[in-house]
Amino acid sequence: MNFSSNQDYSNVGYYFLMFMADYYKRVGNLNLSFDEMMVLNTVASHLAYNLDSSQTLSVEEMLNLKNEKIQKIHHKSKLSILSIANILDQPKESVRRRVNKLIKLNLIIKDKKTNGIMLTEKYREIIKKFGVVTTNKFILLIQNMDKNNFLSEILNDNKKNIKIVEALDNKN
Repeated sequence: MNFSSNQDYSNVGYYFLMFMADYYKRVGNLNLSFDEMMVLNTVASHLAYNLDSSQTLSVEEMLNLKNEKIQKIHHKSKLSILSIANILDQPKESVRRRVNKLIKLNLIIKDKKTNGIMLTEKYREIIKKFGVVTTNKFILLIQNMDKNNFLSEILNDNKKNIKIVEALDNKN
């Protein structure tokens, strides 16, 4: 692939942007704002972070997590509204409003002892459909991005990767 070719870069950019637009649209179909989904994703990533290597879960195990197991995993480290705000670089009060809406939807809860924010079993409803579609769309994105060996070239040739980053930085 010729990285100086506008066609190659624009094709890869198109595939990525269409993936993001589709994700955004599907989040809206869940009756969540994109920011609310990002808060939910942050809480979900915290759950994954708290799993140690001996506790990795399969898709089926993730889909069958019960509140007790979720709470046990989340208790390894507390996730606060301030932590989420810092991770997402968002104002604390905006994150608090989003967290409260997600609590009302029973997608997350606040631990009564620690005030830590955790997922609930209801999150499985989103994973079952939304997660499967997102995974399939992500696979399609990767396949489209590699049509002209884009991924293999940038993954195997750091010089080309650096050239792309430098070219983007120089445009600012």
